[in-house]
Amino acid sequence: MKTLNIHHVGFEVKSLELTRFIYEKYLGFRTEQYMELEGEKIVFLVNDRLRIELIENGRIDEKGLYEAHICFETDCLQILNEKDVSILEGPIRMGNGWTIVFIEGNNGERIELLKRI
Repeated sequence: MKTLNIHHVGFEVKSLELTRFIYEKYLGFRTEQYMELEGEKIVFLVNDRLRIELIENGRIDEKGLYEAHICFETDCLQILNEKDVSILEGPIRMGNGWTIVFIEGNNGERIELLKRI
């Protein structure tokens, strides 16, 4: 991969609106974009230095356990075909011009790779 920059950190949340309110009112974030995809509500929040993805999908249990991931932006996803990489999901073409792939790290963590089209 030629470039690898952090694009965002993503969190599953119980309530998208409540969580978004806290980030915007108290932490100085603003909404960059909102979308719905395959039953999930997704919002990207940004400040001057960071992008956060909040995902409401109804999969959080009563203990509040959720999944988190980090996303790296790259200019080439084809290299994954040449490497021994376990692809969990994708490639997925998003409505906003992104193509994403989720891979599995050595400890089972989810890592998202994103390429802008």
